[in-house]
Amino acid sequence: MHGYSKAFTIVELVMVIVILGILAAVAIPRFFDRRDFDERLYLEELLSAVRYAQKLALASGCQVNAVVTAGGGYQLLYNGQPANCPQAGTAVQSPTGGNYSRAAAPSGLTGSGSNLSLVFDSIGERIVPAGNADANVAIRRSSGGGGVQFNVQRNGHIRI
Repeated sequence: MHGYSKAFTIVELVMVIVILGILAAVAIPRFFDRRDFDERLYLEELLSAVRYAQKLALASGCQVNAVVTAGGGYQLLYNGQPANCPQAGTAVQSPTGGNYSRAAAPSGLTGSGSNLSLVFDSIGERIVPAGNADANVAIRRSSGGGGVQFNVQRNGHIRI
């Protein structure tokens, strides 16, 4: 009688262990790299601020300026238009209290490289200088390359 074993051979077990070791050596350091998570979290935070500026302008009827600094910080300010709105330069208050702002990007990330002003009007569109249709906001790694960006079109549509 011939019986069939239902176990793995030692060669099969060794091969599985070798493959798992290679995957662990390559995948785990990539998975636990905090820069990727910090980069994505900050992008979401910055997108949230720009969208909040747009929605506040739409809801209040006042122009709202989202200023993104070269260092990756941001600040939301009223633009003073129309006349019944808060004065130009007045900081927008965060729903959780304090000003809606951040001084700089997290460590290891930088902003677009120059200050960028995104002014939204009462219908949610961007007010842009002549000949400047879209605005690109980039967040880059200080070292090692990489990064993410989003685009704010003249009609107010935001694309990642």
